[in-house]
Amino acid sequence: MKTTRHPYELLIRWAPDGTIAGAHVQWRYAVVDDAGAMIGETFSSAIPADKGLGDGFPLQGVLTDRTLAELAPPL
Repeated sequence: MKTTRHPYELLIRWAPDGTIAGAHVQWRYAVVDDAGAMIGETFSSAIPADKGLGDGFPLQGVLTDRTLAELAPPL
């Protein structure tokens, strides 16, 4: 049996004044048997985007550096 982690979700919230209020990411954990058949999946709790980046969430492939700086200040 093997568990793998995959990016699942990016959530961005705006404040009433139009500024970004926060960003969170979520991981998907897939569990497969030894033959590679899917057994099940679970999802992580939502975590702040900067922690997700530090944990390897691939936001750089989707967002510009400027957007990343606003969502997740440098670690």
